[in-house]
Amino acid sequence: MGGQQPEPQPLASVPYLYPAVSPDGERVAYRRGPELVLMKTESGTVARRFRLPAGNGFLAGWSPDGKQLGFGGWNPDDSMPCVILSVDTGKAVQVAPRYLTLPAWSPDGTQITFDLRLKTGTEIWLLEAAALKTLPTFQLPELSTDEGTK
Repeated sequence: MGGQQPEPQPLASVPYLYPAVSPDGERVAYRRGPELVLMKTESGTVARRFRLPAGNGFLAGWSPDGKQLGFGGWNPDDSMPCVILSVDTGKAVQVAPRYLTLPAWSPDGTQITFDLRLKTGTEIWLLEAAALKTLPTFQLPELSTDEGTK
């Protein structure tokens, strides 16, 4: 029969269906309206907020060191670009104008896989993480942490 099954423990309550928890479990990222929210899991307080690019998606993943968060759109009709954000600086790179989503880093952080979502089907794409350094950066607009959703 083996040992008992471990009981899941609550980590944080978030007002969104698809949160992405950082590797250390200390932060959770989620979409609230037109913004990306980074919340501290222990206290439930908002640590940072950013204005998201156009689109409806937010299928996100964290880098193994918790320094980057990537996200993209839901499906081929979503105009949300695929973006990798440095959560400490707010600097970001656009990996693709659309179609790529659900970034997942390798455990050593050297590679990132993405879902490529086209009307003809879905593929898995692989990118060497070092290639991100060759892309132009932009600043994702940061919102104050006490400002409500507009």
